[in-house]
Amino acid sequence: GIFKGIILRNNITSGPVLVYPMNRNKWNDRMSTAIPEEDVFYAVGFLRSADFDNWEDYENENMEILKFSEDEKMGVVQYLPYYSSQEGWVRHFGPRWNIFVERKYRYDPKMILSP
Repeated sequence: GIFKGIILRNNITSGPVLVYPMNRNKWNDRMSTAIPEEDVFYAVGFLRSADFDNWEDYENENMEILKFSEDEKMGVVQYLPYYSSQEGWVRHFGPRWNIFVERKYRYDPKMILSP
């Protein structure tokens, strides 16, 4: 998996890893926030500090984690994603995409903000 198969194998961790269980029923469905569909999901944060010469190692590991998560259909939702296509944003928001688009037109009619 991710922790044993990727993080420990690469052995480049330089900071704490935060794992917070979350209950879906504590989230307000009226928000545009994209969260997984499960009743209980986990917010995982890797708090890293890269040196000037090894930032690419962290970037590559992040991409490996995201690819593994997608390949295993884990339903991962990124916080602060950086998708470069509308397809990526549609996947991110899932069934909430249409609500997001409606709010986007309403509150950002000049399309200044992403996506």
